[in-house]
Amino acid sequence: MPRMIHQFATAALLATGNFTSAKGGAYTSSTLRAGAFVPPTSAMRSQAAAFSAKTNTMPKGKGGANTNTPRAASPALPAHRDDPIAHDDQSDAARTHTSNSPLFRSSPSSLSQHAQKQQVHPPSALHAHYDNAFFQRSKEGPSGGGDAKADEKEAPQASKAVAAATPAAPPAPMLKSPKEAYDAFADKGMQNAKKSDGQVLHQSILGGAYVGFAGLLSLIVAGNLPGIAESNPGLVKMAFAALFPCNLLFITTTGGQLFTGNSATVAAARYENKVTNRELLNSWGVSLLGNIIGCGVMALAASYTGLLSGGAAKLAASMATTKVFGGTTMQILVKATLCNWMVSLALYLSGAASDLTGKLVGIWFPISTFVAIGLEHSIANLFLLPSALLLKVPGLTLGNVIAKNLIPAIIGNAIGGALVVAGSYSYQFGSLGKDHRKRFDARLMEYEARKERERQYVRFIQSAERSYQLPAALH
Repeated sequence: MPRMIHQFATAALLATGNFTSAKGGAYTSSTLRAGAFVPPTSAMRSQAAAFSAKTNTMPKGKGGANTNTPRAASPALPAHRDDPIAHDDQSDAARTHTSNSPLFRSSPSSLSQHAQKQQVHPPSALHAHYDNAFFQRSKEGPSGGGDAKADEKEAPQASKAVAAATPAAPPAPMLKSPKEAYDAFADKGMQNAKKSDGQVLHQSILGGAYVGFAGLLSLIVAGNLPGIAESNPGLVKMAFAALFPCNLLFITTTGGQLFTGNSATVAAARYENKVTNRELLNSWGVSLLGNIIGCGVMALAASYTGLLSGGAAKLAASMATTKVFGGTTMQILVKATLCNWMVSLALYLSGAASDLTGKLVGIWFPISTFVAIGLEHSIANLFLLPSALLLKVPGLTLGNVIAKNLIPAIIGNAIGGALVVAGSYSYQFGSLGKDHRKRFDARLMEYEARKERERQYVRFIQSAERSYQLPAALH
């Protein structure tokens, strides 16, 4: 049946409430959607009477049928509707059509003929499906012809048709804006700090173990390039730097925690008043303890299994000696600050990406940068230096490892994460720079208002010159 005829039938149903089936019941807009049959109620008839009075519908005669007194023509209904079953959205003017109209006493064939005379556009497949089901129910009633089974078959089909017609949601952006990335950065810190001590310790042990895995991989591959190392030592550093970033990918995608990362993310959460000072210090302390355990266990496992031997053992001994005796305490602190600048930036870029490829790219470049340069990462040193102690490298002791490297490296990492990264981006996008941004916005609005006044003045002078032909000397 054409779409307009279907809309007329629905309008009559909504207007009178007495469009009955063969069994004496009534169909409403809601029952048409559900394919169910409900008996007419007094409330329905009262609403129909009120609506008829509202639209100046003439009273019924003695026989119960409407009189034939002519009424004003109702506005034409639209020839197309996106939702064929959204009958409740019909206008009041459309609802003045009653079921006494010849259209509603006609069969589907006569309605089609009427539609052809009116030049109504042919319906879609979904409209034809609902039209046929509508007239079949009105003839057979709630139980005749197997309505229940037909309803069960029609409902999924209608749902699929409506779902197919619904436009797909736009894809999520692959990269957050800098402001959104900072908000996600601070939220990550809040989530890490709000976890229980047991959860933080467990995730930190796993994070330390992943750093140990990456360190062992880099030592084994880069340490067993003897010919290349002698002719071009830069390639050995590049091989080490290319492999080591895998640890942060493991950590970020599995929910692990590192002290170096928490020094930035939890500090950002503190700047935004999402955590307390106690939660900040607790997160730093527990995560550092877990990283020590995870890295120490991996160093013991590598030494016990003999994996740390040959070229890998030589490279570990050389790197450990350089880290402990190759610079002053202040130099190590500065290198550690620069190091965690890169590590925290890797976390920032990883959080800005929404897919695994973007996270890998965001992690790889900053981490490979600090490794190739030779900066000090306290958690990586917690694997490398204990490994060198287990190899019994001459001159290395637990005391000078802690005093000359680990302590300044931990302090420098905390400064780089909490101040350089979290502090600067909070000033740019968060709470630390809120007052400054307000002052800047006020000055910008004042500047734009002044420029607008100048433009208005220039337009006034130009208009005056055109109207009165003032000489240029008057200006």
